Amino acid sequence: MKFIDPTHPVYRPLWVRLVLVGGCVAWTAVEYYNGQQTWGLIFLVISSYAFAQLLLFYKPPEEQAEKPAEEKLAEEKPVEDKPAGDNREQ
Repeated sequence: MKFIDPTHPVYRPLWVRLVLVGGCVAWTAVEYYNGQQTWGLIFLVISSYAFAQLLLFYKPPEEQAEKPAEEKLAEEKPVEDKPAGDNREQ
């Protein structure tokens, strides 16, 4: 199970990923500024993980994978018309 799923469509825009990572880093700074080293360390780890998943190693998911040539040809073939009263399988 992943903590952050980078394939989710909400992470596609760059500005969303930057805001999330920036928010984590800002909260890390707040914790260290207030003298909370433990919480600062926890958020430093979360910030590092978010940076790695959303910015460093991020690969946008493909919209639609290219279909093989056989599938494209099969979709383009016209359907044979059967006589109206003929429901038998041929």
